[in-house]
Amino acid sequence: LPFAALDFAGRSTVTLSEIALKLGGTAEHFAHLVDDGTLVAIDLSRHVGSRRMIRIPIEEYRRFVVQRLTGQRRAEFLAELTPATRLALAQEVLASLSPAERAALALPAA
Repeated sequence: LPFAALDFAGRSTVTLSEIALKLGGTAEHFAHLVDDGTLVAIDLSRHVGSRRMIRIPIEEYRRFVVQRLTGQRRAEFLAELTPATRLALAQEVLASLSPAERAALALPAA
């Protein structure tokens, strides 16, 4: 992550409460993001209706944070990536665009 203070070094998963403490907000807010698919989670609950045991894979947490970088720091973060990584990201983005989106950007068809 571009901000070490926001990371969970050495962790493979984090809880909604840990994310809420790290980023601000409430666990309920992040649970809503899980429910609407914005934040991908693993639900370890045993039974429907039981207390939810949600764990967020660390890679998903990091993706979530990086995706929400704004302004100059976002540009700096991208500039710090290796050229090969930037190229791979650009190819993934281009591949994900619909024909109408490609046309709007005046990009050649895939």
